[in-house]
Amino acid sequence: MNKFRKMYSILLAGISFTVALVSFVVAKDELSRVNFAASAEENIVVEERGVFANIVLKMKGGNGVITATVENTFTLFPSTIRVYVELYSSETYQESYASMTLEKMNMVADLNMGETLSVSVSTGGEQKYWRARMRYKFDDRDWISQETDSLLYSAQGELLSQ
Repeated sequence: MNKFRKMYSILLAGISFTVALVSFVVAKDELSRVNFAASAEENIVVEERGVFANIVLKMKGGNGVITATVENTFTLFPSTIRVYVELYSSETYQESYASMTLEKMNMVADLNMGETLSVSVSTGGEQKYWRARMRYKFDDRDWISQETDSLLYSAQGELLSQ
């Protein structure tokens, strides 16, 4: 009987924690929506359903190719996540993608949990700086932009500096 009470207490504590966490995330999102109601970006009317999403941007090289990948590693409750992934290059180091050349871009209207979106570009046999950028829109929220640092890759696609 004592074992049953322990299990019941642990289950009840877990449920209480989950409810509190979801309430906190929803309240925080409502507050941020009030603060950032005006957006100069494109507005897409989508019914908001999701609570949280973890979107990860990575860049790697090898065999004369540079690849930028965006992965939706976790989404809490169903949602629509529109994603753009872009790959930029420059012969010299640049602090911003805006000063670099856009080599390739890809997009998906809804990146589901566990899925990835990638772009790959040949180095063209040249040593260059490369930078990956992603933009995503989680349901009807504001656009979020993230990018990697500008990294130097060899003509073979090997990372030379970080």
